[in-house]
Amino acid sequence: MVYNSNNNGFIYYFQKILIRALPIMSASYSLFISTLILSAIGYFIDKSLNTFPIIFLICLFLGLVIGFYQLARKISPKEK
Repeated sequence: MVYNSNNNGFIYYFQKILIRALPIMSASYSLFISTLILSAIGYFIDKSLNTFPIIFLICLFLGLVIGFYQLARKISPKEK
């Protein structure tokens, strides 16, 4: 790769954007993971108790609430 000064500016700008986006990316992954894990737990509990979809839906809702709470906490401005 040939070094040129325009690449250095682009890389610096990209790093700056990435650093600002990391907390939001982390919160969105938290939303996805909490929903997925709690849904899976609810599914397997329902399957073993033969009560599908009651506990599954409760765990799904709980996962969404937890995930959106994490997302809102990361997005909201910090109070001093």
